[in-house]
Amino acid sequence: MDSLPSSKKCSRCGETKALTEFHRDKTKPDGAASRCRLCVSEAGREWRLAHPEEVRESKRVYYRANREEVRARSREYYYLNHEYCRARQNAYIAVNVELNRQRAREWYHANKERACEASKAWKKKNPDRVLANHHVRKAKLRNVPSERILLSILIERDGGHCQICGKAKGAQRWSIDHILPLSQGGHTTYANTRLAHFNCNARRQDKGAAQLRMIG
Repeated sequence: MDSLPSSKKCSRCGETKALTEFHRDKTKPDGAASRCRLCVSEAGREWRLAHPEEVRESKRVYYRANREEVRARSREYYYLNHEYCRARQNAYIAVNVELNRQRAREWYHANKERACEASKAWKKKNPDRVLANHHVRKAKLRNVPSERILLSILIERDGGHCQICGKAKGAQRWSIDHILPLSQGGHTTYANTRLAHFNCNARRQDKGAAQLRMIG
């Protein structure tokens, strides 16, 4: 019996390559496809570029049929390639700022009720981030340095005690107090903020730290 050849000529690129460079095909005498792996991949890429709508529809059909599996694979890939994914996402956002804003506006107008419900649910679940965003916006309006201050971090750092009256939370709610108020040039940073009762903070108003006097 004649032994099988160890190489083969690709019918597409015309190059002679080892059989390991070809996909298996039992219908062929040598058990290898007529085109090499590289040419098969290139032909597939060309077809996808020439038929974008068919590719998108195929992806939609597959996603609807395998939604949970696709999401699980996506989460796993993102977890294993977190930095790379974030870098690509940031690069895309930087290049397509106006396009992303337009898409966001169109989606919001088409799904206004859904967007409002999602926003309410997120705010209810993340009260400390809502407060942090509020202080960042205030700082930006005054054009002063700012960072996102999380109330949970202040509570841990300041030992769960109001830094104005020295008492624990009790029945009152917490707030973020600027040691040097924004109106006097203070910054929204951890170095210039402290934990305070909402009422203590409100009574203090915009007095400087050295001028702090509690009103009885």
